[in-house]
Amino acid sequence: VRLNEHMRKCLAVLRDVTKLPSSHWFLAPVDWRALNLLDYPSVVKRPMDLGTAKFHVETGQVATPDEFKDTVLLVFRNALAYNTKRDNLVHIAALELKAVFEEKYRTVIEPLGPIKDKETEAAEKAAAAAAAPRGRKPGAAGKGGATPRVRAKPGPRDEATAGAAPRKG
Repeated sequence: VRLNEHMRKCLAVLRDVTKLPSSHWFLAPVDWRALNLLDYPSVVKRPMDLGTAKFHVETGQVATPDEFKDTVLLVFRNALAYNTKRDNLVHIAALELKAVFEEKYRTVIEPLGPIKDKETEAAEKAAAAAAAPRGRKPGAAGKGGATPRVRAKPGPRDEATAGAAPRKG
């Protein structure tokens, strides 16, 4: 699957979050049987972890920044729902990582704006090309962005068309 710029940035945000020491709790699915957390499936209806979230982005199962955000936040919602005591290490780590993730999402992903489909992108490029002055590169107007003045061509001029005052003779 070829990822667009938005989804590549999403993976970069996720990579930053997973580098934090407290992320180790959330990198793989909770093995509730091995941990003897027999009530886990009754509390967490839609299990999710950061490794699975990454896989879903890479395979196109999560295709938009909004879906990405919902998927990652599900990891932390699940952790907080199961680990309700405020002094629980997983609870503390979930709050910390959730805050870091939300800040990174706000500063890295949101400024990219909405994803444009190929038709919208092509139409915007065509409109920009049509609006640009022909024969000059954009931004080549001269000093201060002003349009250069058109100068009269050299050579003899007819007094009537040149706007000169009639000669006194």
